Amino acid sequence: MKNSWKLFENEWVDLIYSNLVFLKKTEKKTVHHTHAKRALNRLLRAWTDYPPKYVSKKALLLFEEAGKSPKDTSRKDSLMFGRVEYGKDGERKGKSKIVFEHTTPINEFIDHLLTLDSINQIKDAMNRYSGVCWVTREEDNLLNEKKCRSNRNGKWEKCYNDYKITINKIK
Repeated sequence: MKNSWKLFENEWVDLIYSNLVFLKKTEKKTVHHTHAKRALNRLLRAWTDYPPKYVSKKALLLFEEAGKSPKDTSRKDSLMFGRVEYGKDGERKGKSKIVFEHTTPINEFIDHLLTLDSINQIKDAMNRYSGVCWVTREEDNLLNEKKCRSNRNGKWEKCYNDYKITINKIK
């Protein structure tokens, strides 16, 4: 548990709850709302930047071939397998071969959090958050092509299954 957000669970919940309170006080389309939402987005990305819960079968093969485990990795390790040499049309050359992918997109999670009122509801939602998954660049590109980048309608597992991305829970 030394490398888990749960070590500082109450502090993370307090930070996110206070940011949500501020965001709800702002009027949409104002600079304050824009800044508060961006702050919450960044805060949630930091909160999820702990070891992932899942790894795709294809990404796991990369880990196994290198004799590594995805268990104690985080977003900062996305270049551990290097960069893709040649991307698809329009893809920048040099992107990482694996992607630290939010199973439930951050903006979708923000929308859910905005429907909640109490700190206990926020804490419960954070504990139920689906987490992050290592996927290959190819799998991430597929999710993006299929319009699954920013909204999965709360059905991230179905989205992965629909596009034949097999995931394994990291133990």
